[in-house]
Amino acid sequence: MTRRVPDDVPTGWMREAACTRYPRLGWVKDPHLVDVREEAAMATVCNRCPALALCQAYVEDADVVGGFWAGHHRTLHGPTLPLAPEGDAA
Repeated sequence: MTRRVPDDVPTGWMREAACTRYPRLGWVKDPHLVDVREEAAMATVCNRCPALALCQAYVEDADVVGGFWAGHHRTLHGPTLPLAPEGDAA
């Protein structure tokens, strides 16, 4: 099943998203194909991204069900729990 982004969901913010500067990370990989270090790197990029709030709104409005968006893997069952940043107590 292919989902199309509704025409009224803005996407211009994507040009400013930090993830665009790290195209080799596994943004579109299935979660089971992403190792812990790569997931932590993606979460760090998201947490420092100036477009994080817009990304979060986008995934909710567009009902995104795949890829790593706004600090989480997106699945049919919703976002996965985020990893704790390195050095934080779990």
